[in-house]
Amino acid sequence: MRIGVSGYATYKAAMLRRREFLKTAAVLATGRTAWPAPSRKPNILFLLASGMRAPVLEPVGADLRTPNLDLLAKQGARFDRVYSSCPVGSPSHAGLITGRYPFANGVIRDNGRLPLDQPSIAEQLKGAGYETGFVGQWLLDGGPETFVPPGPRRHGFQYWADVPKSEPQTGLAIDFIKQNRQNPFYLFLSWGPAPKPKLNGGRSLQLRPNVPPSYAGKLAAYYAYCSSLDDHAGQLLRTLDEHHLAEDTIVVFTSDYGDMLGSHGLEGGNVPFEESVRVPLVVRYPRQIKAGAEHEFPLSNVDLMPTLLGLCGVPVPNDTQGQDLSTLFTSGQGAHPESAYCLGKLGAEAEWRMVVRALDKLVVDRDMNITHLYNLGADPYEMENLAQDATQELKRDALKALLKDWMRRTADRTDPSGLKKRPLNPRHDWQRLP
Repeated sequence: MRIGVSGYATYKAAMLRRREFLKTAAVLATGRTAWPAPSRKPNILFLLASGMRAPVLEPVGADLRTPNLDLLAKQGARFDRVYSSCPVGSPSHAGLITGRYPFANGVIRDNGRLPLDQPSIAEQLKGAGYETGFVGQWLLDGGPETFVPPGPRRHGFQYWADVPKSEPQTGLAIDFIKQNRQNPFYLFLSWGPAPKPKLNGGRSLQLRPNVPPSYAGKLAAYYAYCSSLDDHAGQLLRTLDEHHLAEDTIVVFTSDYGDMLGSHGLEGGNVPFEESVRVPLVVRYPRQIKAGAEHEFPLSNVDLMPTLLGLCGVPVPNDTQGQDLSTLFTSGQGAHPESAYCLGKLGAEAEWRMVVRALDKLVVDRDMNITHLYNLGADPYEMENLAQDATQELKRDALKALLKDWMRRTADRTDPSGLKKRPLNPRHDWQRLP
């Protein structure tokens, strides 16, 4: 069934009636009240802003106004060095749902279908008694059109509204929260990028040193988009406050990838530069996570799925590749991740892989040739490529060995024993590696 603009109201009402019917039927069948036990598990409100890069990448004094998200960061923890496992829409979404890298979960390009046998955070939470909902752009069912896929292809999401960008996604999310506030819930809201008016004229925009002046207009539109998202986030946070849910709700704000916005003369994502691979992450959970905490250790967005399950006390599937960092998030105890791994343009001639450790970053091509080497401390704008610098030989070798170890541990073209696998074929629509 498709949800068109004209059918949106009818569909929403029908879905809400169905949810209420199922709740009532469950109460009648068990004889138990629908109210939660006092020790209920925390809710999760997962907010995904497509195309938004890490705010720490913006120049000091940049005209980026996000008061609601700034407050959220003060009330929770901010993670400044979070990397997209694959900085493009569908593969990154799949990593957030499954906790697995794209070569493992089978989604290596936009509009790929997520195989039914993949782990799913929604499936795990549903099994633990959560009401699960998805609102926004799904991007994981094999096509660009908006529609409601059959039940199994929703991967554990019970309430479903894959709606066009022009429809009120935030309003549907608020409805879901209100309808399910008496039960633990998990809501994934995926805002898609949409054209926004430029900021008012006369304001001076500060560009990164690697951005040509001709891109100032695109940056202004991007900042307006971010401000619009901030307004929507504020509506959702106020809804939690109004219904006394804030203390018991884990709020996550992040992105799937960042937009280059003219850095190095490039636009969009799916390239190994910081503007593309580095995404925002704020996590607020007043009962467990210290307010105002700031973290600079590197981590991948595939770590969010197991970490959220850990925060909720729900088992993490054995085949998840991300790390459960819930103890680190709540107490600061435990080993900090020392490196992060990501990759892009899988199956294409321009395929790349990247590893970052401390402030050093290495990139290789599909044949494992080193193409980029940067020290992000000395060169935060990646304007001095040290890949061919003779004085960096030891560092190149060490980082390439680390990258190969990531490949071995995650079975990326190499199984755990070290045997090589056949590389992805650009002419084949892979669902998973052979």
